[in-house]
Amino acid sequence: MDMNTDIIKKLRELGFKEVPSYMAVLSYNYGSDFVELRDDGSWVYIEHTGFDSNTMMGKYKRHPFSDVNGLMKLIKRFHGDLTTKPKLWIAREQDGDLYLFNNKPIKDEDGYWIDSVDLRKDYLSDIDRDWFGEVTYENSPREVELALS
Repeated sequence: MDMNTDIIKKLRELGFKEVPSYMAVLSYNYGSDFVELRDDGSWVYIEHTGFDSNTMMGKYKRHPFSDVNGLMKLIKRFHGDLTTKPKLWIAREQDGDLYLFNNKPIKDEDGYWIDSVDLRKDYLSDIDRDWFGEVTYENSPREVELALS
């Protein structure tokens, strides 16, 4: 196998999804981060670093890598060990409602939590507001691990 095939295989194993891109030959995303194969044959990990409420655009930082080991170092740095348990996010609104997100949520311009990847999507599911009493609007969002038994 060539290096590109190895990298693509690893991305798929870890749950990255192929998405359309006008700037790259191939583009995969995980949460709000992307991994892209560029026209010149180089690979880059694109880290989502925040959200600019003035432009309504995400902020990103690029990290080049050249092989599976480089990819895994970047993934571990930004996401921990993706080979263990699925991770989700919970966030509490100012009114006390609690929501579950597939991607780390961000606050919109009105202070409500929204999905950081699909800004049109509010949440994955609502949760009983009496659960997770330690989660407040101020300390949200919080990462949770899904453990099946």
